Amino acid sequence: PPRLDSSAASDVYKRQGQGRVNPIASIEAVRMMLDHLGEAEAAAGIDGAVAAVLAAGEVRTKDIGGSSSTAEVGAAIRKQLLGS
Repeated sequence: PPRLDSSAASDVYKRQGQGRVNPIASIEAVRMMLDHLGEAEAAAGIDGAVAAVLAAGEVRTKDIGGSSSTAEVGAAIRKQLLGS
């Protein structure tokens, strides 16, 4: 089986359960999957929600200049996507 570079793997495990990881890459992976499956409208909704949250600049994880948690960023994107 493929192995992760030890430094990358150890970084992931160090941050596990701390709420400090940026969830946008995972959300973008879902968007790409939906687009690939022909769900262009759903993919566009996710793309717009992520873009709106980033443009607002209020909710960001530490790696992109903020102090928000993984859950806070995910919740902001969900709220934007659902329009509530």
